[in-house]
Amino acid sequence: MEQYNDKLLELIKFHKDKNIFRHYNCVCGEDNDELIATKDKFGLDCNFVICKNCGLIRMNPYYTEDFLKIFYSEFYSTIYRNDKYCSNETFNHICNVRGKYIIDRIVSSININFKNLKVFEVASGSGGILKAFQNKGCDVYGCDYDENFILLAKNNGINIVTGSYDELKKFGKCDLLILSHILEHIAEPDIFINNILELVSDNGYIYIEIPTLESIAHHFNYYLFDFQSAHVYYYTEFNFLKLLKKLNLFIIDKYYEYIYGRGYGFLCQKNKSNKNNYNLDYFLVSSFINQCNHFKNIYAKMVELENKIKDNNKNLNIIHNVVNTLAWWIPVKKWRDNFRNKFNTDQTRPDQTRPDQTRPEIICKRNIYVFFNNIIIINKLQPMLQYYIAA
Repeated sequence: MEQYNDKLLELIKFHKDKNIFRHYNCVCGEDNDELIATKDKFGLDCNFVICKNCGLIRMNPYYTEDFLKIFYSEFYSTIYRNDKYCSNETFNHICNVRGKYIIDRIVSSININFKNLKVFEVASGSGGILKAFQNKGCDVYGCDYDENFILLAKNNGINIVTGSYDELKKFGKCDLLILSHILEHIAEPDIFINNILELVSDNGYIYIEIPTLESIAHHFNYYLFDFQSAHVYYYTEFNFLKLLKKLNLFIIDKYYEYIYGRGYGFLCQKNKSNKNNYNLDYFLVSSFINQCNHFKNIYAKMVELENKIKDNNKNLNIIHNVVNTLAWWIPVKKWRDNFRNKFNTDQTRPDQTRPDQTRPEIICKRNIYVFFNNIIIINKLQPMLQYYIAA
């Protein structure tokens, strides 16, 4: 925690220097913005704007290329990740969860042989995702700026180099390029992708994952805004589809991603025909259908949970508590306090001092159920029933 505080204070001081920033136009090409925030969630001075032309939210001005190297090598891991992130435990978790998730998505979309498949990942961190592909027989290579993660990756048998994607060119062209939660960090994503496609063979694939603007609502702390200086862009699904169409990438499949909150994964290929294989209306409608199916599955799990609770008579009241609590748990404290104050005042009245007088008060704190990533998180608030006996 001390190291976190020191690094954050140091970064706050850096933000006073306007020379670490430069102005960027929106990826749509326009420079007509409306200011919506002047600080990020860490209290850093930075402007967040919405483009009046395309509706895309971004941080502008953003860091210069020179400061980005300092930011990702010295600040990013300490401030934006916890102490356990650079550990074998987290490495194995990313391998078994994130890596497996991506492999399963790819296998569900194309017929692919992983044996000796060359896989690149940009900003690969400790290489947990690459390890999952290595276990499938792939030749894997990654790049990153953080020396601690690079050391952890090498200790786990991952070929990784220090620096940007340019450092991967020495290994030739890859069959699969992974960009997992990277493009939201890139100030000029169209230029970045066009350049990085040079790493991919003619028949190669690109797997892209991004969080969306809607993912902010899925954070545990329920911030109204969760802007951070590490993210330049806050894409909506529609914004990002327009970007892919502009880059002329052939979309093989699209996935609704839940592991990091609400986001999307895209399996793409170089578009040799120079014609996009999709239209935005189709993808947006199909996305809506997928979301409906997702919430239908959540409802089915709620019904299943309710049936299990009904089988246990001891917990039967929880069914009613969930409904009642969600309806009025926010104003209940104010109601309770007013009730208590009025009751205490009543005790001073002569007609309210009979020994047989009892007053029940129900303090309506119940169990609150929150759904996140298909898991039910229970905030256990004990119900209480108090009886006041007048003397």
